[in-house]
Amino acid sequence: NGLETEKGLVKMSGNKNLNLYDGKKFPFDSNTFDYAYSTSVLEHMSYPEEVLKEVGRTLKPGGKFYLSFPNRYAPKETHTGIWFISWLPQFKSSRLEDWNLHFVSFFKFKRIVKAAGLEIKYDTESRSYWKSVIKKSLAGLGLHYSILLKTIIVVLEKPNE
Repeated sequence: NGLETEKGLVKMSGNKNLNLYDGKKFPFDSNTFDYAYSTSVLEHMSYPEEVLKEVGRTLKPGGKFYLSFPNRYAPKETHTGIWFISWLPQFKSSRLEDWNLHFVSFFKFKRIVKAAGLEIKYDTESRSYWKSVIKKSLAGLGLHYSILLKTIIVVLEKPNE
């Protein structure tokens, strides 16, 4: 089958650097990485709190984490294509469970980020005067401008100790 188990990880034969693991415990030392990247994965995590804590643990102080995920409050949900489904109270659905789909709001995300010891970097610059005003106003309220978009796109940073 080409898979070997070693220390709770699944090793892919032929590539010593490719590991599969559950994300709850990364197989890396603390303060290892300058950067981490995740796009359209957070909404499929059953335990995003644990994963973001691990990202925070493995980032070096000053390290950055680029992260994007669908905005729960976008009118048309990006996976199902159903209008306003993510606005409804959370419910059980075999289709959503099959996709392991969890709708994450920016406000829940902020709590997860804080618990992980990370900080949201607020981008307030723009070539457009009005976009810059909007970004700065939202940042002043503790909101990232991407709450207005269908996808939340943020950069997180591990504070310098």
